[in-house]
Amino acid sequence: MKTLSESEIYNKNIFLRVDLNVPMMNSKIRDESKITSVIPTIKHLIKNNNRIIICSHLGRPKGSYDKNLSLEPIAKRLSKFLENIEIKMINLPFDNLSKDEFQSYNIYMLENIRFDSREELNSETLSNELSKFADIYINDAFASSHRKHASTYGITKFLPSYAGFLIEKEINSLNELFSKKFSKKLAIVGGAKVSDKIQLINNLSKKLDFILVGGGMISAFVQKNHPDYKFAEEIVINSKAKIIIPEYVLGGNEFNQNTKYKIINTVDIEDNLNINILDIAEKSFEKISDYISSSDMIIWNGPVGVFEWENFSHGTLRLIELLKNTKAKTFIGGGSTAEIIHNTSTEKFFTHVSTGGGATLEFLEGKELPGIKALL
Repeated sequence: MKTLSESEIYNKNIFLRVDLNVPMMNSKIRDESKITSVIPTIKHLIKNNNRIIICSHLGRPKGSYDKNLSLEPIAKRLSKFLENIEIKMINLPFDNLSKDEFQSYNIYMLENIRFDSREELNSETLSNELSKFADIYINDAFASSHRKHASTYGITKFLPSYAGFLIEKEINSLNELFSKKFSKKLAIVGGAKVSDKIQLINNLSKKLDFILVGGGMISAFVQKNHPDYKFAEEIVINSKAKIIIPEYVLGGNEFNQNTKYKIINTVDIEDNLNINILDIAEKSFEKISDYISSSDMIIWNGPVGVFEWENFSHGTLRLIELLKNTKAKTFIGGGSTAEIIHNTSTEKFFTHVSTGGGATLEFLEGKELPGIKALL
């Protein structure tokens, strides 16, 4: 893979694909981490006198203009991180921008690429159109690299292509997870359904030593009449890693934030499908702490309780405290998990917090990422 860090790129026209698909509420940005993560690449390109067209998507606009999904507020925020350099917004087909005009100005941002229905179809016509003014394509959109779209995949057929600093950092961090230098490797996998994480757990179970199961999918491992019990049983039978099920959980008869709940031993709910597992109980954390302290590499994907409900957020917060104080290398992957880390302002305590949601998950599942493959 050709990388920006190992290349000398000066005074060129750059088409830069990034992922600025940030969470928004009432036109306000809730989490800026995806914006700040691409600043090093942009600053490096500016320093070397390059001209840049920045390309990203936001949300799912279904191939047509949607004012609520415009990149304009994100361009304004990005400008602040770049010492207030003005970023000019442009639309396809590049607002009749001339090559001379492009060469005299530093940064443009293309309006939401998914406003064009051809993007998600990986249209060759669109890929060619996107390459119109550029000498070089740089992909720094790790979180979109599992998509075989025109701006993440097709465009590489028309331009010399490189990985930006963020993609290089993400790939290096992910590859390190399975390094032989670690003697005890632990994965903490949370989530509501085991069927959503079966490929992840299956792949990790071949490469790691321990897998701690959290979240609602604990039910599939302990309730014999659960619809996903056979999936879970197969994982346990075929796993090289030891599958760890928390001994005590918070269980309620209803799945809502105000339900009455109690501490339950998971052994006692084998035949009771009426119990909803809502969080890991504090009583389980003594053993969990032992696994964490004895591991030298830890992957965490998915909250271990219904984190958005205050009564059932304590298990996830307790886990953060344990991971903050471990000496192990810690890798946080998955959109909801990363958002929790950012919202609790604990990023600095972890070795790597991935910007990828689905892309990170697919990499950990052992799948090939089209956007990365296209750079090889």
